[in-house]
Amino acid sequence: MTKRKIHTIVTPTEKKFKEHLQKHLPANIEIHCKVRFADILRQEITDKLNIWKDKKIYMMHIDFTLVIKETQEIILAIELDDYSHKREKTKLNDDKKKEMLTESKLHYARVKVEEMYDMTIINKIVNFCKKKAGKSHVPASP
Repeated sequence: MTKRKIHTIVTPTEKKFKEHLQKHLPANIEIHCKVRFADILRQEITDKLNIWKDKKIYMMHIDFTLVIKETQEIILAIELDDYSHKREKTKLNDDKKKEMLTESKLHYARVKVEEMYDMTIINKIVNFCKKKAGKSHVPASP
């Protein structure tokens, strides 16, 4: 099987959303793309029979993860819902993602893909980030 390079890490719709959101976020917030669940969640595996199932789940990704620049503390996970989220398999994966994020108490937002993003949604995300970033434990400068 021939392998080929993917030229961009995000889809055109993800790029559009990221650029729109970035314009409105405070300078101390970074957007990370396509972060694997294994990089943002930890689970103690007690049932060895489910280890392969768990590995598959942890290889799933979240579209965007917002973090505080200085500390890299995770503030919010964002999943964009495009046409593919209407498929039954994708719906099951979305349910599993929501369950895992809720259980871990990691804040999570689902945003429907739009031609033009509603500023109400963008403002909610931005205000949430400002609030969370203000409560962050920022280390003292040397």
